[in-house]
Amino acid sequence: MKTVIVKSGQTLLDIALQEKGSIEAIEEIAALNGLSITDELSAGMELTLPASAWNKLIENYCKNNDVSPATALTDDNMYDLWKGGIGYMVVGVDFKIG
Repeated sequence: MKTVIVKSGQTLLDIALQEKGSIEAIEEIAALNGLSITDELSAGMELTLPASAWNKLIENYCKNNDVSPATALTDDNMYDLWKGGIGYMVVGVDFKIG
């Protein structure tokens, strides 16, 4: 069976998209590794991947273009969200649409 090493900030959803080309593979990957689909992953974890194919076009795009989605909020990327952005605003409180 094929395995993958988790990178910093990756979730099971990211791994499913990167390795199988579809978020629908998340349940199969989680079950195969004894995880819940919401479990947090640690960088360096090794996950076993199912043999089933999902979306080869997306899977191949990620591999051929070295794309590794990493959508989990971590201490490393949380600062990046705040340093260059506006933080958050609330419609009707901070600004009005009209």
